[in-house]
Amino acid sequence: MKDLNNKKIFIECSPGVGDLVVLSPILRALKERYPSCILTIMSKRNSLHVIERLPYVDHICPMDEGTKVILKKMWRQDYVIFINYKPLLFALAKLIGVPHRIGPCKEKNKKWGLCTKYFQYDEHVPDNLHQSKYFMSHICEALEIDALKYSNQTEISAPQKAEIETTKKIFEENGHTPGKGYVCISPFANTALDIPNSTINVIVNYLLKRYEYEIVFLGMQSDQSLRDMIGKIDSSRLIDMTNKTNMMDLIYILKNARLLLCSDSGPMHISAAVGTLTVPIFTTANICQWAPQTNCYPISLNLPCSPCKAGRHICKNQKCINELSPDIIIHKIDMILQG
Repeated sequence: MKDLNNKKIFIECSPGVGDLVVLSPILRALKERYPSCILTIMSKRNSLHVIERLPYVDHICPMDEGTKVILKKMWRQDYVIFINYKPLLFALAKLIGVPHRIGPCKEKNKKWGLCTKYFQYDEHVPDNLHQSKYFMSHICEALEIDALKYSNQTEISAPQKAEIETTKKIFEENGHTPGKGYVCISPFANTALDIPNSTINVIVNYLLKRYEYEIVFLGMQSDQSLRDMIGKIDSSRLIDMTNKTNMMDLIYILKNARLLLCSDSGPMHISAAVGTLTVPIFTTANICQWAPQTNCYPISLNLPCSPCKAGRHICKNQKCINELSPDIIIHKIDMILQG
């Protein structure tokens, strides 16, 4: 069996939080087989926070901090593995003499010889193949090793004690009552479709009448129409934390939530990883590919056009979200909250 102990392995996995969370079991399994291998993970700086404290991640490389940073991190690596098509980074790895450079490439570009080995270039992951298996197959192919045995449980960085105290203070300043249970709603998405305010309004009013939980809105962005909707509901149990949390705040709040309702997005992966019951609404993405494999109860209309063939910015009807009745979501939430 090939021995990768003491080998330096650099893995690009971009762009989002979800990609890194899904990658975590593969990294853990790689370290379990080769405890002395040295793993460096490259992605966007804000995304890397979600895994940088994991014990099996030795170094991180923020890809948005410039070429000099990337070159320094890739220098003297034994393997550089690109999950995504990054021709400029291929060229940099070749320039500094990385001996094993592996990544996907279109057939017409292989003539440049930027990589020592190529994956098949896939614009879309095959149906019914979970993203974790896709990552695992590519990494094992790149390293020329047998398939890794890994569990489906993902992992993320844990907030430190001082960070937890800061989060508690911010949370309470925004209306949270210590010790009171709460349900989180994260309606925003980068690549999927946001949950419409009209749907959220129906769900929130139902939850306020049916349960005693606080309802906490989360998201790294803020929306005036959502704030206006929240302001019209007369309840002290609504807490707007949108655009008020960093990654560690988000992790702590989700870990202690009773449930998360969300779009197919980063918070979905974080919530499932920390053991919180998660109800994601899938619109443009493939459930089989992206739904967390633990603590997850996805909802989708499973339309003939799903996963999205046109793209969320092109599709005019967006039936996958506009025709999803709030009653379907409420029924799923009730089933979970009532055990």
